[in-house]
Amino acid sequence: MEALLQELLPHAPHLGLYVAPAIPEGLERAARKSYGDGFGEKVVALYDATRFGSAKSGALFGPRQFIFQNLVETPQQVAYADLIRIGSEKTLLGGRKLKLSVNRARATFELEMDFSARADALPYVQRFLETAIARGSDLEVMGSADPLDEAIAALERAAERLTDEQRTRLEKLLRP
Repeated sequence: MEALLQELLPHAPHLGLYVAPAIPEGLERAARKSYGDGFGEKVVALYDATRFGSAKSGALFGPRQFIFQNLVETPQQVAYADLIRIGSEKTLLGGRKLKLSVNRARATFELEMDFSARADALPYVQRFLETAIARGSDLEVMGSADPLDEAIAALERAAERLTDEQRTRLEKLLRP
């Protein structure tokens, strides 16, 4: 994921996007102090969601997971492998937010990343996360010692992500 982050996220301070090795030490320190204290990974990219560059809200991206915090909300840590779907929408006052569907321990829930202060950064983060979902599934299947076991595991994970309607349709197709 480190190479993917560096490939898909531009180093664009005017958008609040910083990519290693050019992440200002002070910004990373401020982000870790504000919301990333428990983030034990190397920071490959940083998104500063503040208008004035304090990095007190935003996201830290590592090789296996990321952590983000919207203004005055609890930080959310998400493994790329737990992401199911990504989408974006406009907010009531013209801002933008990224909607994340996350699956942990067979429970699916929704999170939102606020891009109201820097809406131009959203497409880059969205493209990275969508690519991480697609590539993560491919890498899981390809990296196995037993390809059949990994293929079965990938199918089981995909089945867990189905909606009730999709599951009903699949069951009808599989019945003899």
